[in-house]
Amino acid sequence: MREALKDYFASGTWKAFVEDISSYLETSVCYLVMDHRQKLWTHRNDNPLCARIRSGDRGEALCKQDYEEHLEACRLSGKPSLFTCHAGLVRIVIPVGLPDGTTVFLGMCGMRTWRRLPDRLLKHAGTLGIPAREVAALQNKVHYMTLKRLRTMMRILGHLI
Repeated sequence: MREALKDYFASGTWKAFVEDISSYLETSVCYLVMDHRQKLWTHRNDNPLCARIRSGDRGEALCKQDYEEHLEACRLSGKPSLFTCHAGLVRIVIPVGLPDGTTVFLGMCGMRTWRRLPDRLLKHAGTLGIPAREVAALQNKVHYMTLKRLRTMMRILGHLI
């Protein structure tokens, strides 16, 4: 089953659709997953801060917890979900229901809604063993978007999918 889904979502048509959404919304629709452990594919991940946080066992565990909670809530509601992860980055997850009852999730990489690095992120990164200077440098590579624009994107995506 998983391989059939992987083949279906690896099609040029689906990838073109995702790339079009990414371009239109000026952000990165970066992955399609069945759950935290089962990635069907990754379009791209433009977020080095997330990658750095997930490079440690504790950061990976926190990410997993965030995703499992929000994917399940999103699956149950059947509606796009906007949530803030443990690192303070905002994510959008959109459920895609398949005819056989399986739900896969289209997700957007973490985006920041703050212009100035929050002290709480610096403290959090410190508990993960990531130096403040490194976090400061990486946060500038994380896509900035207002919360209002993120909510608008969610509505648009909810209608497209």
